[in-house]
Amino acid sequence: TLTVIVKGLDNAIYWTWLYRDNSGVHWWPGLWTQISGKTSKSPSLAVEPETNTLYLAVKGYTNNNIYYRSFHGGSWSGWFTLPGATGDTPVLNTFYFYDP
Repeated sequence: TLTVIVKGLDNAIYWTWLYRDNSGVHWWPGLWTQISGKTSKSPSLAVEPETNTLYLAVKGYTNNNIYYRSFHGGSWSGWFTLPGATGDTPVLNTFYFYDP
């Protein structure tokens, strides 16, 4: 599955995904779905493969706060605020930490 997330021209956050089934590759019906909230910069998205969880981070629309939420099991969590502030797009990355 390929997930795409964008800041719309109205500063709202939209997402869609490309998926594969037995009949081929398809974009999700309806194409773009709005996620609650707005941002003044591009959103950032990462996937945690161990749990198949998407993480979304954005800069606040009217402030420099950093907000994040996750998508797992078919629904989005609420928004949470990270400590600190940014004037630009936050960047997300996931990694696998191996501790033998």
